[in-house]
Amino acid sequence: MANAPLPTPEELRQLLEYNPDTGSLIWRERPLALFVARGGKHPHRTCAKWNAQFAGKEAFIGLDGGGYRQGTIFRRYFKANRVAWAIHHGVWPTHQIGHADGDASNIRINNLSDVPHVQVQRNCRLSKANRSGVPGVSWNKVHGKWQAFIGENGRTKSLGAFARLEDAAAARKQAERELGYHTRHGERREKTNKFVPAKDR
Repeated sequence: MANAPLPTPEELRQLLEYNPDTGSLIWRERPLALFVARGGKHPHRTCAKWNAQFAGKEAFIGLDGGGYRQGTIFRRYFKANRVAWAIHHGVWPTHQIGHADGDASNIRINNLSDVPHVQVQRNCRLSKANRSGVPGVSWNKVHGKWQAFIGENGRTKSLGAFARLEDAAAARKQAERELGYHTRHGERREKTNKFVPAKDR
């Protein structure tokens, strides 16, 4: 399955209905021919069961560790943001999908952009592993100071060691501005592992 070709945007449109304004992604009813073509026993029963369980309902409602909506198409995992992009633009994204508002579950088309990895990394929520409350700042036990870092050109750059957390945070924020980080970078994640459909937000 890993080497199987990606479904075409047209195939995705036959399986899913995407609303670019709300970000909803709904399973379409599947025809019997689709189940017959894929083989397996009792295609009539399988078709009826699948449509009763999924057709007309929100798709890709699971969230991964980064808060991205995910789901499966014919037993293969996909992220909802990439599927939405392919359906809307008629082509799979070339790079990673960035989210303008920093909300990885928001797949409204005006919130998505096809950008290189480095740009996505400059608009991320605060990592769950972060203990200082500031991205790129950690406590150095050996020196008894707050150490500030930032990523630049694929390398980690030291911004200095500080006695006060506030000073380390200020150094980090200044470096973010100079390197063009998004103003939302480092915001705390909402404590949720459940997707909330657009109509219920």
